[in-house]
Amino acid sequence: MDVTVKQLKEALKLTEQCLQINSDDDVHEALIWLGSIIDCESALTLNVDMTNETPELSRNVAYHKNKNNHVCSSEDIESNVFFQETVSLLSQDQKNSIVCTPPCGGLGIISTTRNMRDNSATVMLVVSNSVQNVSSNNQILNYIVPHINTAFKRYAPSNKILLSKRELHVLEWISKGKSNWETATILGVSENTIKFHVSNICRKLDVRKRGHAIAKATQLGFLN
Repeated sequence: MDVTVKQLKEALKLTEQCLQINSDDDVHEALIWLGSIIDCESALTLNVDMTNETPELSRNVAYHKNKNNHVCSSEDIESNVFFQETVSLLSQDQKNSIVCTPPCGGLGIISTTRNMRDNSATVMLVVSNSVQNVSSNNQILNYIVPHINTAFKRYAPSNKILLSKRELHVLEWISKGKSNWETATILGVSENTIKFHVSNICRKLDVRKRGHAIAKATQLGFLN
């Protein structure tokens, strides 16, 4: 089924509303609006940090037509096969969409967009019960998702220092005086991987040496 004129007008209004998004609550309101435009039982929007070798979930906002304050655990999302498949999509292209069978059942559409300049990405999974509206749903999602990604970037700016779980583990061990080789042995990875993480830590903390990184990380509360 093709997108109707009414849907296009509402989608345009929604993109304008995206300019006012300043919180996860605002994103949730945008998902409610989206649910009134397309055939949508539920929606899940993810903001993913693609900076490191292993992409990490930064934020998630969920909407369910029949459930108020629907919340999805980040840990549950990251451990789900759905998230792993989505990450593989993000690594292939800047923009993508597929039809899938989501973990919660129904018929799902995954729409992704990735900003190569800051390595941020947004994923939206929309679940419906009908195959008739897949085409129109997909077209509207491909139009809306980049605006949601921009909104995430605006209210969760990249100047906020975010260290991944792996980077925190590496930071912890090098702060204890462990060498790259020793840290690699402890964490069960290669020495080059540790060098990569240390380089990322220094870049994020805006320092050049690991000693300075440890001092600044302690100052910022990343280390006790």
